[in-house]
Amino acid sequence: MKQEFFVWTNKTRIPSISDICDALAAAGFPSQVAEHDGGENSWHWKRLELATEVEGQSQSCTVMATTPSREDIEKMVEDYEDLPFQVKGAARKYTIVGESDEYGQPTLFHLRVVAAIAKLTHGVVEDPQESGLMLLDEFEAFIAST
Repeated sequence: MKQEFFVWTNKTRIPSISDICDALAAAGFPSQVAEHDGGENSWHWKRLELATEVEGQSQSCTVMATTPSREDIEKMVEDYEDLPFQVKGAARKYTIVGESDEYGQPTLFHLRVVAAIAKLTHGVVEDPQESGLMLLDEFEAFIAST
């Protein structure tokens, strides 16, 4: 089963592939890029496949960077009472998709990828399974509780 998280940010700059891999390595998940669509340039990607080995098992996540439409933001206004400025003025929306574990929960690697993207973009995490928006410190607490 696939799990999706979204990171909303008002920053237009996409983090470089090396910045993402460095952040994951610092969190204990040395990762490599299995595939990306940016050619030689690590700053202009729209889709990125990250992979790592955890306890002898291969895990991967796909990160997609899009520009949200005005309708996307208006739907968020309808869904949530108070929107952080990262969503109100969203310039990028990152969709992070990964396989769930045997219990149907996101893997720790998947959660760390979400946290790395949120940290690098100063973004807000949307967890559609839990129907919530979380700032990075709230999301870190969520990771610690799993």
